[in-house]
Order: sequence, then C-alpha cells, then structure tokens
Amino acid sequence: MVILLDSLCVEHMKYNRIDGLLEACWLEFTAIRDFYYDRLSTEQKKEALYRSCARGNSLALEFLISKRVDPNANCQGCPLLTAAARGHEKCVVLLLEARADPSVTDDRGYNGLMLAIERKHEAVVKAMLELKNIDKSSFFQRCTVVKESFLGFTYITPLRMLIKDMPEIAKQFLDSCVEEHYGKGSGMYEYDSQYIDDLEQSWVSKELQNHVLQKRCQHPENHVISCMKKSKELQNYVLQKRRQHPENHVISCMIENKRLELLDHALVSEWIKQKWQRAQIIYYVVLAVYCIFLAMLTAFATVSPRPADSIACTMAVENNTSSCGNTFGNTSKCVPRLL
Repeated sequence: MVILLDSLCVEHMKYNRIDGLLEACWLEFTAIRDFYYDRLSTEQKKEALYRSCARGNSLALEFLISKRVDPNANCQGCPLLTAAARGHEKCVVLLLEARADPSVTDDRGYNGLMLAIERKHEAVVKAMLELKNIDKSSFFQRCTVVKESFLGFTYITPLRMLIKDMPEIAKQFLDSCVEEHYGKGSGMYEYDSQYIDDLEQSWVSKELQNHVLQKRCQHPENHVISCMKKSKELQNYVLQKRRQHPENHVISCMIENKRLELLDHALVSEWIKQKWQRAQIIYYVVLAVYCIFLAMLTAFATVSPRPADSIACTMAVENNTSSCGNTFGNTSKCVPRLL
C-alpha cells in the first residue's frame, strides 16, 4: 500500500502541487490530499484556497478551512468576491461561516452581495441573506457612486440593485426589517427603515465623502483638499449635492421600476407615516401663512381703485381736461376743466 501511494504521488508530482491537492480533494483521495497539503508553503495554501473558490471546489475549500487557512487571504484575488461573482453557492456559505469579511469590496466598490446581484446569481444572494450569524448591515451598508453631476450624486446600493433585478428577494429583505414584539399576534412591530431612508444615514455620507476626496486628490492643483478634511466644508458639500438628486431615493427606484408590491409593503407605509407625522406641523403652519396672505391680498385688491382709472384721471389733470369721467362713466370723480 505504501509503495502504491508513493507511485501515485510521484505521478502527481508531474503536475502542480496545488492542482494535485484540489484534484485529490475532489476525488476524495484523503492520503494523496494530505501528502500534497504537507508539502505546500503558506502562500501556496492561500493560492489553493483561492483556486478552490474560483473553480467551485467546495470539498477542497472545506478541507482547507478545516486546516485553518485564512479565508480572507488575498492571493490572486479575494476568495469571497470570486466565489460570489462566479455563482458558487456552497463556497460562499463556507467562507462566510468561516468568518470571511462580508464587507470587502473590489476596485469598483462592489461587495460580494452586489457582485452576485449583478451576475444574476439568485441562489447565492438567497444563501447570503439567509445566514443567521451574519449581520445584514455588513452587506447593505454599502454605497457606490456611479456618476457625479451638477444635479448631485447618482449612486447605487445593494437594496436598489435588488429592487431593480430581484424584486422578490427585495421583498423578503423588507420583511426581515419588520420585527414583531412579544410574539405573534401582539400587534406591536419595530420597523428598521434605515435602508429605505438611507439618504440621511451617516454611512452614505462617509462613502460619498471618500468619493469626493478620491476625485479631488487626483488633481495636484487641488491641494486645498487637505484643509477641507479638517473643516465642515466637505460635509456640507456632500449633503447639498446628495439632496439635489431626488431620483436617488429608494422609493423613487421602486416607482421607476414599477414595483407596486414593494410600494405596498408595511415598512414603506410606516416610513411615509413617520415622515408625515414629523412634517405635518410645518405643513399646516405654511398653509396657514399662505391662507392669511391670500386673504390680505384679496382684501387689498377689493378696496383699491383700478389702476386704469387712476392713470386716466392723472393724465386728465395734467392735460386740463375732464375726459376721465366721460371715459369711465363716473362724472362725480372726474377732474373739472380749468378756465
């Protein structure tokens, strides 16, 4: 048996050790697998983990994780982003259960969830959202600026991508943002609306500020940006530009994509209700001021003479004529002719 094992190992040594390890894991050759693993360096083990994610070899990935290879090791690429982008559901679950960082992003600012949504891997998206030991904020508190114009920032978030491409999963996520207290049937709910009203959240402002800083620092002449970091100018600039673009809002995204079932959701209705409760006092005060102004303007227009009468009588006085009464049929108010 030992001689047979040695001959197989020598035969596999013709290939790359990493490929031999992955092959042995796939075929469940435990002896050959252990033989190759013991002869891999630390960097090769990290590369093996990355390749197993790229190929969807969940058996090899599970073996490497059991050997405590770092799931966040970036060798030729991020394992989690690679597995999510290529739609390897089991690999993504194994990595997240091994405490892989779910907030890691690529050079475009996309995290693993956003890559899975972009590539239409619904099974991967569902698996990522159904994990109980992962905080959903690590996936959804992510903002990527697409375009900056004089109207403001145009950016995307994972929830906006779900609304556009996977509305059913978006509805499930909104359901998870509504929690019932004291058990079912109590009628008392807690609504987490931070992802709907994300224009007011600090994590969006932080991402937009990083975008502005990155853009400004690309130009050497904009060295004043170092001073802006220490002041509130940058924060006010981001806040102003962000609010100038109402199309950025999640509700606008639902309307644009005609997601009526999402607009009817209890979380959206509760958010609109809370907004109205905060703004109704201002609304009624402004309405009262407008009504008072309209009443005063109407009274002034009622008691004041017509502008045409005043102008005609003034001209009559200047010309020493009495034609204003003949013109308007009001002789009692006309100016008499001077002799």
